Amino acid sequence: STSIFNWLFSAGVCAARRSDDDTSPLKETSFFLPNIRPAREVQEYAELFQHCINYDYIIDADPSHIVNPGGVYEFYQRAGYDALSRLKIIVSLREPVSRELSLYNHHVECVLAGEEKSNNAQNWRWCNDVMRRDERLSFEEYANSRLKKWLSEYPKRISLSIYVDYLKEWMSLFHRDQILVLSYDEITEDPSMVQWRIRQFLGGEFPGELSHSNHRDYEGKVERASLETRLTLEPFFYEKNLELYRLLDKNPGPWMEQRPFHRFKDFG
Repeated sequence: STSIFNWLFSAGVCAARRSDDDTSPLKETSFFLPNIRPAREVQEYAELFQHCINYDYIIDADPSHIVNPGGVYEFYQRAGYDALSRLKIIVSLREPVSRELSLYNHHVECVLAGEEKSNNAQNWRWCNDVMRRDERLSFEEYANSRLKKWLSEYPKRISLSIYVDYLKEWMSLFHRDQILVLSYDEITEDPSMVQWRIRQFLGGEFPGELSHSNHRDYEGKVERASLETRLTLEPFFYEKNLELYRLLDKNPGPWMEQRPFHRFKDFG
C-alpha cells in the first residue's frame, strides 16, 4: 500500500493530515479500526481532509481497514452525497507468510526506534509483539511462540493475512466493480501494468512512476523466511488461499482487473 500511496500522492491525490499545523501526509488514518470506535462521526473524518476541497481524489491507505467492511459501509452510507456509490476500494494481496514477515520487520523497526517504551498504549502493544522481556525474538521464534498460536485462534483473533473472509464481506456490501484486487507480485514485477490498472479503475491520468517502497535496511531486518518457518506457517493459509482463488474466479471484478488472479508464489 505504501508504494501506491506514494505514487498517487505525488500525482496530486490528497491525503489526510493530523492537524492544520502538521502538513505532512497521513497515509493511514486508523479511522475504521473496529476496536477504536465502531461508529464515528462523519465530520470527524471529514476534518482530516478539510484541506482537500479543491482535489478530485482523496486517499486513505490503511491496510488494517480490510477487517471492517461493515464499518466502512455504514459510515459511507451515513455520509450521503452519493459517497457510498463513489467510493473506490483498492486491495493489494501479498503471499501471506511474506506479509507476516513484513509485519514482523515493522515491529522490529518500532523497537529499534525506541517506541516499545512509548507511553502510547497502542504503540507499546505493537512494538512488544516481537519482544520477550527485554529480548527481541527472531522471526523463527516469533512464528513459533506467537504467530502460530494467534493463527490457530482465527477468527477469534484477527489476521490481516487471511484475506478471503474479509473479501467475501466487502463483495457482499459493495458492488464488485467498486473493488480492484491487485497482486503484490505484479506490483513488484510489472509496476507499469499496475499503474495502468489503477488509472483505468479511477479514471485519471496520475503521472509519475510506481516504485517499490518499504525497502528500508536496518539492523535486524529479515529478508526471507526460512524453509522451516514456512513449513510451520503455510498450513494455516493453504485452504484459505484456495478459497480466495475460487472466490475471485467466481466473482470477477472491473474489466481492468487481472484475471485470473495471480496465484501466490511459494516463496516471498
